[in-house]
Amino acid sequence: MLASGTIARTLQYGLERIFEKNPVTTNQNTTTTTQQLLQKSSAQTAHSIVAVLLMILVSSVGIGGLLLTATTSASTTAFDRLFMPNSISRWLSAIISGAFVVWDIPTSIRLKKKPDVIVHHVVMAVLTILGATALPTWYCLYYFGVAELSSILLILYDQIHSWRELSYDEQPSSLWMTSATWESTTQAVAAVAFTLVRAISFPYVTIRYFVPDCWILWKGAASTRVTKKNWILLFIMTLSIGFTLLQLYWFSLMVKTIIFRDKEGDPE
Repeated sequence: MLASGTIARTLQYGLERIFEKNPVTTNQNTTTTTQQLLQKSSAQTAHSIVAVLLMILVSSVGIGGLLLTATTSASTTAFDRLFMPNSISRWLSAIISGAFVVWDIPTSIRLKKKPDVIVHHVVMAVLTILGATALPTWYCLYYFGVAELSSILLILYDQIHSWRELSYDEQPSSLWMTSATWESTTQAVAAVAFTLVRAISFPYVTIRYFVPDCWILWKGAASTRVTKKNWILLFIMTLSIGFTLLQLYWFSLMVKTIIFRDKEGDPE
């Protein structure tokens, strides 16, 4: 569990040192501006790169795991889907929990990220620890894997937006103008991905499948196998609804950002 966090933290440290000392540039006219940009955003840029690599890994594992179990999951019971140990889910949860606890949360605090983002990751760390130990449920493949597809594009957009703001603050240049094109492109693609995955797919899977499975077992806990797990059912069912509302809240913020950013114009 801790191995993934150690690897991520080592990558974070190594990339920060590279950006601070040896920034990569391809255009001599923008060497100074690019160097300053990478040096000033070394920690944030390194965090984004490691985060994208992590999200690519976990989303690939989640998709692969669902494809491998697609034929069997449809015929299983609610108890099997929730409580039958899934080895891929356990591995996936262990990778994420280790990365969050050892690398992401400490780094996010150091970078002074928004409180709601840090709290969200702390709760995710708790859930993934649960998934790696007591509850390696089949649903982890979706929530900790497939659902992170949109995170890849969101991280890229946030990083490009950060670069653009920083390059403008330092010195408006061709780099700033170029990043504007990339920002608008990644914003559009990330908005589509977030809408499909987090605003449509996530609530659908939760309301259509996850919550009903939890409710069936929690309400009719006649089986002794389920009775001892009632607190877990109530816990994960409540959190799933809370996370769904959070996705919809973030979706509303994204819509507001897209609508009003053009009206506000570029920073001065």
